[in-house]
Amino acid sequence: MNNYYFAGSYGDSLFLANRKTPLLLSTITPDYNSIKLDTIRLDNYKYDFVSVTINVLYPYFSVSDGKVPVIFEGKFPTLMACETGINRLYFSRFYMIEPQKYVFKTMLVKTKESELGILNTAKKEYQIFPDVLQKKTDGVFDTDGDMAIDHHNKKIIYTHFYLNEMITADFNFHNIQRNRTIDSLSHIAIETKTLKNGQQKLLRSPSVINKAQTLYDNKFYNVSNIRGRDESPEVYRNNFIIDVYNNQTKQYLYSFYIRNHDKDKIRGILCTKHYFYVLSGNKISRYTFK
Repeated sequence: MNNYYFAGSYGDSLFLANRKTPLLLSTITPDYNSIKLDTIRLDNYKYDFVSVTINVLYPYFSVSDGKVPVIFEGKFPTLMACETGINRLYFSRFYMIEPQKYVFKTMLVKTKESELGILNTAKKEYQIFPDVLQKKTDGVFDTDGDMAIDHHNKKIIYTHFYLNEMITADFNFHNIQRNRTIDSLSHIAIETKTLKNGQQKLLRSPSVINKAQTLYDNKFYNVSNIRGRDESPEVYRNNFIIDVYNNQTKQYLYSFYIRNHDKDKIRGILCTKHYFYVLSGNKISRYTFK
């Protein structure tokens, strides 16, 4: 199936979840010979779920749906997740940064713009940080992107889809730093149309610059979707291009290629101590660092 995503890792073991079977959690151990399947149970099934996401920060995990919205939390080895009582916070991105603490992306009703925030489910409170994502045109598509979490150094790294910018901050969105990726596109034209319900719609889909990210130890890995100046069209078509940065300074270090034999779209990458994993098409591939 091509609906899997990385839910987390523990050591060199992976946790995979699936959009079509939202409460099934697959564990792949480092021997890579078998898949362990577990079914997460909820203490409340009354919701009409739309887009369920599992987050694992071992031994803690969460089950959330930002369109309902609702958040459940659990702790291994039990597979039971209990409702937190947070049911008024809508979000499109949601990652556990510490037990009972999350970073999320939401759209404010008043401004119709995307913002980042921190949620504490133990205190049942959240805070929005409006100065992190800087609007250039519409405040939705021009700030669109995804996050990678550096749990060791307690950092959040937000990477734009359509701009060559990375934003780094601590777990309280202090000490915000803005760095550029090596791609030359610092600005891209985004054409939108306002619908009758007030939502913004893209008239023309811009090219994605930064496709997926992961980090481990002192390295930040970014899947670049832009052909390099010295790359031939053939090399670009037949490979995924991974740009590597120093995780502390965000200084570019080097790039490497991963062969894309079937011309699949890459959906996720994840780095552990010994391995580099790639989700593309209906495959998961494991690479060993030499």
